[in-house]
Amino acid sequence: RLDPALEASAYFIVAALTRTDGDAMVDVNIHHEPAQLVIDVRAGAPPELTEVEDRVGALSGQLAVNQTPAGDTHVQVGLPCA
Repeated sequence: RLDPALEASAYFIVAALTRTDGDAMVDVNIHHEPAQLVIDVRAGAPPELTEVEDRVGALSGQLAVNQTPAGDTHVQVGLPCA
């Protein structure tokens, strides 16, 4: 099991990235690699990133945001596991 603080942070990051207006489709994939927890979120509309950037930065994590050719937003977060 992961550190409870890391689990809580991952929960709040996913919650922030999946807040949508209306019926927007969101796809979430979370997996554990040897040194990090990876959160992938694909959404039809760009999410608000301020809260996410703050949490990821506080955990010395990585954040990447890309637009797909279809106009969807792909956000990938890597959180280090101690």
